[in-house]
Amino acid sequence: MLAASSSAFVLWAAMSGGRAPSGAARLLSFAPLRSVGRYSYAIYIFHNLLHQLVGEPWLMARFGKLPPLPIAFVYALVVFAVSYVAAFCSYHALEKHFLKLKRFFERG
Repeated sequence: MLAASSSAFVLWAAMSGGRAPSGAARLLSFAPLRSVGRYSYAIYIFHNLLHQLVGEPWLMARFGKLPPLPIAFVYALVVFAVSYVAAFCSYHALEKHFLKLKRFFERG
C-alpha cells in the first residue's frame, strides 16, 4: 500500500508539469524527506545487508518465521535508523567526493 501510494504521488507530481500545488511543494521540500532522498540508494543497500547478515538470522532464531507485529515494527525502525546512519557516513566519507569528479566526465 505504501509503495502504491508513493508511486501515485510521484506520478501525480510528475504529471503536474513542475507546477505542484503548494501542499505538495511543501511536502517535497520537507528537510527530513529530502535527507532520506539524498541517502536513499545507500539506505537501500545497507538495509538489505543489515537484514541479511544480522536481522534475519536473529529474528528467525528468536521468533521463527513470523515475529510479533510490535517486534517487527521496532525491528524495521532500528534497521532504518542504522541504515540511515551508515548511508550518511558513506555519503560524506566517499560518495560526495566521487560526485565532485563528475565535471571531468560531462559531455560538451
